[in-house]
Amino acid sequence: MKNLLSIVIPAYNEEKTITKLLDKVIELKLPSNFQKEIIVINDCSKDNTLNVVKNVIKKNKNITLLDNGENLGKTRTVKKGLLKTKGDYVIIQDADLEYDPRDITKMLNLAIEGDLDVVYGDRFGGHNELRSEERRVGKECRSRW
Repeated sequence: MKNLLSIVIPAYNEEKTITKLLDKVIELKLPSNFQKEIIVINDCSKDNTLNVVKNVIKKNKNITLLDNGENLGKTRTVKKGLLKTKGDYVIIQDADLEYDPRDITKMLNLAIEGDLDVVYGDRFGGHNELRSEERRVGKECRSRW
């Protein structure tokens, strides 16, 4: 689908933050011609994360839930989510609210305006500024998958 943003959310033992995070992602305002796809991957949480996400899905059918049968770790869980995306743009959003979901729109706009393949958020920069890399970096990364 053209102009689709895929938001991949790996989750492990995030019952305390996942509802708030999903509410923020659902409410997120994207450019008017964009739609969003939300993919949550439960990495075999030992708490109630899975049921909490299922309850959110009852109210919002636009969320896809994947459930790992065993704990795969963050890297393999993210990869599993990435393989299910359909979007022109993809972002990984941690479920613990370590990253502010409001930055998603800023990053998407930067990618669109700069015709960039890769945009990185930097939470350690002190200025909450967003950084971008040359297009070739994204192409190199994609070619290695």
